[in-house]
Amino acid sequence: MTITPNKTPKSLMVFFLIGIGCAIATVFVALYANEPLLKILPAILAEGALIFLSALIIERSLLREFNDDAEERAILLAKKVDSTINDFFRKEFDILKYGQEYSVSIYPPRRSSSRNPNKSYSVIAEAIKRSRTVRLFCTSGIDMFPSPNTPSVVTEELRIKAHQSDNPFTITVLSSEPASNYANVRGILENKINPNYISDEVRSSYRSLLQIASGARNDCFKFDWYTYDFIPQAWFLLTETEGFIETYHFGLGRRAPNDPFSCIGGRVPIMQFYSGSGLWQALDEYYKFLIEPNSDVSMEQVRQEFFKIKPFNPNSPMG
Repeated sequence: MTITPNKTPKSLMVFFLIGIGCAIATVFVALYANEPLLKILPAILAEGALIFLSALIIERSLLREFNDDAEERAILLAKKVDSTINDFFRKEFDILKYGQEYSVSIYPPRRSSSRNPNKSYSVIAEAIKRSRTVRLFCTSGIDMFPSPNTPSVVTEELRIKAHQSDNPFTITVLSSEPASNYANVRGILENKINPNYISDEVRSSYRSLLQIASGARNDCFKFDWYTYDFIPQAWFLLTETEGFIETYHFGLGRRAPNDPFSCIGGRVPIMQFYSGSGLWQALDEYYKFLIEPNSDVSMEQVRQEFFKIKPFNPNSPMG
């Protein structure tokens, strides 16, 4: 209904009468009330008068603003709100729809300071708990295998596998070679104070996993560690039933090279997927290609000369 300035809305009269009533009651109670309990009524009534008289002023201001075209403006505003809400839910449901269609889930970044990174590690630890084989492709592995004094749900699950389980379990790690060109370049770009930090982290990660394996009560817990020398495209972890992946590159921007945390590795969302999916199969074949000798001579040459895959030797000065 179109509101005209010649007609006073009923709500204005109600607000006005209630406000005036509260004001009169405030004066009366303040002058004639003798009971202690009644002495607080002036403050309460004064507050009521203030609220309703404020509402009167606000509504009169709104009427003055909208005037004769209030109905048209209200309709346009309602349409805009409706469109915004529909766009929001359409995007949200698209995420759910495609996530269900392709069997993927999204989790917070592993190194986020504000997005609950423990959630991702907890989900990964649960996946390890369900598995008998784990394959990790990483730069140094320090996030997965921190020093023994650093709390980690992943290493805790690995300790349970090693020390309390009789089921066979194998973990394979493919990390950067400590003295590789990739490690050296990234170290220079990201940490001028300690350009060899990736080399240090690879060796520290290896020692952490070795310490877990050394405490195994039987030979059911096994691990292999390989290294590469090329610029990786992703961080990923595979079990026999599922996998996790994050995009991974230098991500150089305004912060680099002065900020040692300029690489986006660990700072983008983790995507979880399942065996049988195209992504799991592709990464499974990729990992096998990298660590297993190839009968095709030309492919084996690529594996060794371009990717430079080899077993990790912690005692070698070159890694």
